[in-house]
Amino acid sequence: MWVCSKHVKKALRVLDTPHIQKAPNGIKCSLCDDQAIANFYYTHKPSQLKKKRWLYDPHGIVQKQTS
Repeated sequence: MWVCSKHVKKALRVLDTPHIQKAPNGIKCSLCDDQAIANFYYTHKPSQLKKKRWLYDPHGIVQKQTS
């Protein structure tokens, strides 16, 4: 979300703990047509998932976890 100086507080209220980066010249605010001063964004950290192995059983599917 690109924001101008008028909308910085509004963006901080809307987004929980965003990352902030200085905006390059020529970018417009996402909420109005003024020059943007910052980019508010999230970085998504991939979650650590455990590998799971599925085994076939004639009576149904059995799930077995491996580490």
